[in-house]
Amino acid sequence: MNGLISRETILAEVRTLLNKPGYSKEDNARADTLLSLADRLSPGGAKGSPVAGAEVRKFEESIRKTASMNNNSQLQAEFRDLGLSDGGYLVPAGFRDQLNNAMKHYDALWDPDVCTRIDTKASYTLSLPYMDDTANSAVAVADFAASTETDPTLYNIVLPATPQYRSGFVKVSVQALQDMAFKPLDFLARSFAIRYGRGIGPVLVSALLSGAQLGATATGDQNSATTSGVTQVGYQDLIALRTSINAAYRATEKVFWLMNDNTLAAIDSLADKNGRPIIRPQYTPEGYRLLLGYPVGLCPSMPDIGASKTPIAFGATGYFVTRATEEVPIFPLIERFMDNLEVGFQSCMCANGALLCATSADSPVKFLQNAAS
Repeated sequence: MNGLISRETILAEVRTLLNKPGYSKEDNARADTLLSLADRLSPGGAKGSPVAGAEVRKFEESIRKTASMNNNSQLQAEFRDLGLSDGGYLVPAGFRDQLNNAMKHYDALWDPDVCTRIDTKASYTLSLPYMDDTANSAVAVADFAASTETDPTLYNIVLPATPQYRSGFVKVSVQALQDMAFKPLDFLARSFAIRYGRGIGPVLVSALLSGAQLGATATGDQNSATTSGVTQVGYQDLIALRTSINAAYRATEKVFWLMNDNTLAAIDSLADKNGRPIIRPQYTPEGYRLLLGYPVGLCPSMPDIGASKTPIAFGATGYFVTRATEEVPIFPLIERFMDNLEVGFQSCMCANGALLCATSADSPVKFLQNAAS
């Protein structure tokens, strides 16, 4: 022993304070001081941690204190100090980053590498201007001849005010909240991300497909004994969809396939007449699956393969805008589930999306549709 107090000893004392029946303001101040000291003693410091920083630490400790507070008015006052006056509190940037990261791994339409992400202060109507110059090209002009005017076409897409989505209640046991090894921020971020993904994902997919145009109609697997464009997607269908996108759009920064995991599995199952796979999986350095040279974004809310369904989209997905409000409040419910020694947490988020494409323009994203019959 070197005579210095260890980080584990400090955290043990903090745990004792949090479990104290009569938790006071003095105990709160001491816990904050001890946790600050523990941060300084942490191996490598707080740098690089997804929940680093004093603001995030205060946020996490406020969550833990819900397990020790019996006076609801005292709890309300603590939450008001964190920035929301109606019994909830606003999450710090570190937790919002965790939530966004979890959501982008659940649904590609939440991934800023796939689409264009816009965070706004409020849920107001938003005007999104964009330019289409895919039909124009440079021309050779003789000396002293006048140039012709070929202005790009300007469009304006209006996103309506965002609806509010509520996560529903996520219950955490009092025992878990009192355990310093339990990471409430990680747990809540994962839970909320999946719920938001399931709720908001179908709306984003609907906005994408309603703004996109038909690129190809499936003809089915030509190597199958029963070829059907109703229940199959063939290799030639993928090529037809890819080439339906203007080459100028395919040269942009964000060009992706979008489909759900069932559709990708069906494509991976395509085989030649000798039973050998037609497509061999390859990946980008970032971990995205490649298909015909372009990365795949998984969207669980995309339709499965089936009659008249649109299971695959492809194109310049950077033209799709996913918009969400910056503020993500979390509301604790202490007494409602206390019969089972649990604390409930509910979050809300405002979000919507749109494809930047006018009906009169060539779509930057197009979809593959199965035959009707």
